[in-house]
Amino acid sequence: MNIAEKAACQNGVTRRVLASQAFRKRVAPQRLELVPGNLYVFWDYRTLHGNDVCDPDQLRATALFHFGDPHLGDPLVQRVHRRVERAGRTRQLTSSAA
Repeated sequence: MNIAEKAACQNGVTRRVLASQAFRKRVAPQRLELVPGNLYVFWDYRTLHGNDVCDPDQLRATALFHFGDPHLGDPLVQRVHRRVERAGRTRQLTSSAA
């Protein structure tokens, strides 16, 4: 499900459509004015979110904490992990042979 959500929501076309709809005020995004030093917690799967521009003279630090694995045991996720691991081992072998 996570892969399908990412494919549907986290791509250039969807982002452009949502941005244009927000610009035309057809959808109402919620913009939070964050206060430095405060902690903000939200449920990633329930929100479409992103970062706004930051003052170039300021330091931005973001910490992400994940608790649990909602996809543990998902056969598709396990298959993707195996493929990534194989690709990583292949890269290691080819780079060490050079």
